[in-house]
Amino acid sequence: MIKIDIIAPSVAIFKKFYRIPNPSDVKYLYWFPVWFYQKELKKLGLKVRFLNYFNLNHTKLSNIVGLDSREPYIIDNYIAIIKKLKKSSKFVIWFDQGDGPGKTFFPALRYVDRYYKGSYFKDLSLYNQKLYKLNLYSDYYFRNYSIKNYTHKPASDPLDPKYNHKIGLSWNFAYSEYRFSNILSQYVYGFFRYNTLKFNKPDKNRKLLFSANFNIMMNHLIIYYQRNELSKFLNKQYKNNENVSIGRVPKKRFLQNMSNSKAVFSPFGWGELCFRDFETFIAGAALIKPSMEHINTWPDLYKEYRTYIPIPWKVEEWNKVIPEILSDEDLLFKVAKIGQNLYRKVWSEEGKKEFCQRFIKMITPN
Repeated sequence: MIKIDIIAPSVAIFKKFYRIPNPSDVKYLYWFPVWFYQKELKKLGLKVRFLNYFNLNHTKLSNIVGLDSREPYIIDNYIAIIKKLKKSSKFVIWFDQGDGPGKTFFPALRYVDRYYKGSYFKDLSLYNQKLYKLNLYSDYYFRNYSIKNYTHKPASDPLDPKYNHKIGLSWNFAYSEYRFSNILSQYVYGFFRYNTLKFNKPDKNRKLLFSANFNIMMNHLIIYYQRNELSKFLNKQYKNNENVSIGRVPKKRFLQNMSNSKAVFSPFGWGELCFRDFETFIAGAALIKPSMEHINTWPDLYKEYRTYIPIPWKVEEWNKVIPEILSDEDLLFKVAKIGQNLYRKVWSEEGKKEFCQRFIKMITPN
């Protein structure tokens, strides 16, 4: 039996108390599939134990330990912590949960055995360039558009090529908890591992042409430039169309809108991937999103003109491209069906088997 101890974020107040990871706890969203499939993993020969750094016993740790980057104490003391873990464990894995492929913590590569992230740049040389706000898209908008009142200097987290072999893909938001129930229900479903995910079938006769219910922000001009401009464009072009929904709305209405929409716009935010992407698959709408061709991620549900419809990063091209996309109902319907069918497989028996086997391979030393 292979054993792994996962040191996940500690409880904010009662740090020494052990807490079972639960889908209703935002700190554990990343670990939801491991928790959800814990019994299946054990049947396949892997025993998973969740700890936080303040309640572990170094003399009783497993030979394999996973470190969650969302624990601030670990980030602040990572060298000392990893060196101490190395004395009791043979294999230490860093699970990076930074937003998007650009936000990394590569200094840990020197000390850990493996480094996993939900998405990273296909071109690893980008990690040695000084990208504004550590993102390729924010760098693109900074360099190509006049953004006023912004003096942030370029920053980078360089990647030493000799550690490239340690980097790998973990999993993305596709495996988050999307059952849209209240907190009590989430605890019950999580504890008993009930899968109550409900899909809405794609339909050409939906009331809304599209929904674009995302927020905009003026105090993060680089990060939010794309979505701010997209909101302006859609409001200008479709403000008199009663069959669209633009702007932020309450969560309940947000979900209803997606289920009633033929298409959903999902621009980048703090990262390229968004919970909205997978909520769109569940809702049975066509996902419209800026091109994702620059990143690696898993599950790879971003197939251009199959699971999502790409729009250019260049704002000036939207005036031609977006109306053409929205006028092609056959394309919207096709993309909605393929996207949902592919996402259904993630939560199928086949998908469960694939995740479990992949996770075991990820954490097993060569």
